[in-house]
Amino acid sequence: MRGRWLTFLDSAGAAVSAGAGAADEIFDELDRRYSQAHRHYHNWAHVAACLDRLEAARFLAADPVAVELALWFHDAVYVPAAPDNEQRSAEMLVKAARRLGLTAAAAAEARMLVLATRYFAGEGSGADGSGRPDTRDRDLIRDIDLSILGAPTDEFDRYEQEIGLEYGFVPDAERRRRRIEVLEGFLALPRIYQTELFRKRYERRARRNLGRSIARLRRLPADSASIA
Repeated sequence: MRGRWLTFLDSAGAAVSAGAGAADEIFDELDRRYSQAHRHYHNWAHVAACLDRLEAARFLAADPVAVELALWFHDAVYVPAAPDNEQRSAEMLVKAARRLGLTAAAAAEARMLVLATRYFAGEGSGADGSGRPDTRDRDLIRDIDLSILGAPTDEFDRYEQEIGLEYGFVPDAERRRRRIEVLEGFLALPRIYQTELFRKRYERRARRNLGRSIARLRRLPADSASIA
């Protein structure tokens, strides 16, 4: 991931004056965060998967540099059940972009994209609460982040297990109830995916996965510690 990070910064036009030191220090901080023991899903593997999906859909991005920068930072701060993870991640991004000599415009756009991954925080799917209409890049980053919902069955089930581990501190019945609410929220959307590419690739399977997981959660006994 370090090599991938440095390659991205070079393509993004990070200022030479920022030096390799800042790039390495920022990566080290990201590495410390994404390697935290409580992260079973929101870790480097998730970031790498998001970056891979961006590569396959880069042609959809209006500002691919901003989208990629946002993906590197979108889960940099992750405290399960905290209401401000995206806000704090976005603030971290802006500070890092300044150190790296990236433009203020790129940092501002990437910050907005990180906030766009704050699902159900505002109006509609993944709204960022800004009141502004969705842009192509906001649609794209949300579709990338949510592509796990339309993953093959075994991959989706592993994701559900990992999310359950991240929320293991929540009592079983409450954890199941909250998880059902989240999954039903996605299932109730007219469209889970906003771009045609992701909708064709993931929508149908995502709805099957969500329905299957909701049914399983409802069948679990009250004292079960299984997936939630």
